[in-house]
Amino acid sequence: MVSRKSRSARAASTPRPNTSVSISNITTPSILENIKVSTSLPELPAVQGDEVELRHVFMNLLLNARDAMPQGGEIQIEGGLEGERVKITIADEGRGIPQESLERVFDPFFTTKGAHGTGLGLSMAHSVMSRLGGEIRAGNRPQGGAVFILTFPGAEIQTTKAVARREARLQAAKDPRRGR
Repeated sequence: MVSRKSRSARAASTPRPNTSVSISNITTPSILENIKVSTSLPELPAVQGDEVELRHVFMNLLLNARDAMPQGGEIQIEGGLEGERVKITIADEGRGIPQESLERVFDPFFTTKGAHGTGLGLSMAHSVMSRLGGEIRAGNRPQGGAVFILTFPGAEIQTTKAVARREARLQAAKDPRRGR
């Protein structure tokens, strides 16, 4: 499993609207012909991020999965909480990612699709996840196919912690012993 963690603390702290992207809005039948999409997505906290950017992340992952299964197959989308983070897994039954390419899949302009790919989709997905303070990992399933795991800081969880920190600072500022 290859991962890239966020490199930008400043960008990760930039306030963004809380977003909940519906998979049904992304997986339109016209782009996923001959592909079965199965989901296991419980109620999850909203994540911080721009809805359009998140839609592009998921769309790129779904289109890559589709392209890896030209004869059709299944894409599995699962979600859950991992500690205080929202975790989304997208797995396909395609040919997987060549082992020698795993280290480079998030590099700009790197593609395994030859002339049919630009090499920008996964690079863009990595950039978006980094800005959000999240992470994207790529690997191969033991039974074949690729798997991408996205982890997001939960916006509701972050908001609760931020409120608690702000209240603690306000209490400390009001403490009469503090001014002496």
